[in-house]
Amino acid sequence: MNFEISPRSTHLPSEISFGTGQSVHNDRPIRRSQRLAKTFKKAIFGVSPREVSFDRRGFVGGTPAVRARLEHIAATFLAGYHAGLQADAPEHLPQSIAAVDDTHRGFAVEGAAMAFAALDAAPQMLPLPIRLRRGPLAADRFRRFLDGPGEPYLYMSIVGAGGVLHRLPPIDVDRMADRLHPLFGWLAVDGFGFHYGLFDTADAFESQRRPRRVRSAAARQAFDQGLGRVLWFASVADPRRVAERIEGFDPSRRDDLWSGVGLAACYACGTDHEALAALRRAAGDHRVSLAQGATFAAEARRRGGFVPEHSEMACRILTGLPVGEAATITDTTRPALDATVPPGDTLYQTWRRWIREALATEPRTGLAPLPTSMMSPSMTPAYVTSSGGAALRVGSPR
Repeated sequence: MNFEISPRSTHLPSEISFGTGQSVHNDRPIRRSQRLAKTFKKAIFGVSPREVSFDRRGFVGGTPAVRARLEHIAATFLAGYHAGLQADAPEHLPQSIAAVDDTHRGFAVEGAAMAFAALDAAPQMLPLPIRLRRGPLAADRFRRFLDGPGEPYLYMSIVGAGGVLHRLPPIDVDRMADRLHPLFGWLAVDGFGFHYGLFDTADAFESQRRPRRVRSAAARQAFDQGLGRVLWFASVADPRRVAERIEGFDPSRRDDLWSGVGLAACYACGTDHEALAALRRAAGDHRVSLAQGATFAAEARRRGGFVPEHSEMACRILTGLPVGEAATITDTTRPALDATVPPGDTLYQTWRRWIREALATEPRTGLAPLPTSMMSPSMTPAYVTSSGGAALRVGSPR
């Protein structure tokens, strides 16, 4: 996937001249071709609503109310995905997505972003006999969407685009993330992990295998954060089931899984105060990783311009801070793009580590002491202010 191609314009004739100085508007061929294109895209890329139902995915447990809330989120994502497939122009948010309530619109946007990324990647995704040629605009739908209506949902959009990796032939995940953006590009690997866990559940949670292309430490950690997000849904927001399933993983993977759980529990929630408090207790020594994920969710909610009550409640329980203050931590710890990081680290790994350290040193969080394994190798994180942090421009040439 290349999201760095500059937009180019194309012209489709909508008038027929009869050589008399007059012209007759004839848009029927255009409309017919647009209908055919939409039908083709739905046939090739469409996903049945049944595929994201909890029964189909084997997600058991939870109260009927919690299941209904979480399944509604999955359905909203899928509706956004199909709206993106059918959209005429990514610069404009499809009306069906704009009409989604503020609480759930981020999930619909995530789905639309995945659709635009899928269409950009179509030449690689389709079977060889029917691969499409890249049209003039074929490789920049996601870029145009992110520059427009997807911009307030930066995190959700990049995570959504990462879902396409689950359907692409093997590519260099590290190179893809860095080309997308040296800091935020790793959110796409998180999205890859989420979709892998959702659709290859047995491999992800029973065999506990990662795809071969997820090789580097940075890719593995981001991927496992995405798996952790799926665990929140797969366990139907049951803290005991979440903890039991994570305990079955190798100890080296548990912090990243808990981070993903915290992100999903804060952004999607779906449960009540008692369950969230039990989740924090269940995390035990991994509670600061749980809080780091919730902090990412807090920033995503703040950036989207609407913080639902459940996200505020979850953030206070999991981090000890209100959404606004937790989100600010992501600003003050966000490394500049030219920051020096420990050998073998990426900016994204360093950012997550600094967030954990900042949370542990804030007395109100109750997260101290920070386990030694989570401390920066330098022990002196060079925090920067939001004005000096990483630019939020994604996919621009470097």
